[in-house]
Amino acid sequence: MREVKFRAYYKLKDIMCSVERIDFDPFMVQVYYKDKNGKAKYKWLKYKECEVMQYTGLKDKNGVEIYEGDLYLNSYNSTSQVKLIEKDERIVSGHGSSERIILSGFLLEFVPDEIEIIGNIHAALK
Repeated sequence: MREVKFRAYYKLKDIMCSVERIDFDPFMVQVYYKDKNGKAKYKWLKYKECEVMQYTGLKDKNGVEIYEGDLYLNSYNSTSQVKLIEKDERIVSGHGSSERIILSGFLLEFVPDEIEIIGNIHAALK
């Protein structure tokens, strides 16, 4: 069974944070981050103030945890994104006969120990 954990992109501060707790009524996320001076900060954020991303349970070739929203180079040497999908299924990619396998809710086009995470969708927008 994979470890269930999350991270959150704090929109106002433009930083990625660790998720400490999630409260579903009302939906609030307690995040942990370090400020510019290295001081530890805990803050409760409303849903609209952040974007929560789930850990896939996988690590890349360097041992970096792979989260929803991470970017990696695919076998066609172009950037791909790890995406959360609603149900498990198999689909055929537009590139020849290669397949995308959706496993445990995540779209996987790679063998985790052969790829390297190069960033995330929020860092790429800068």
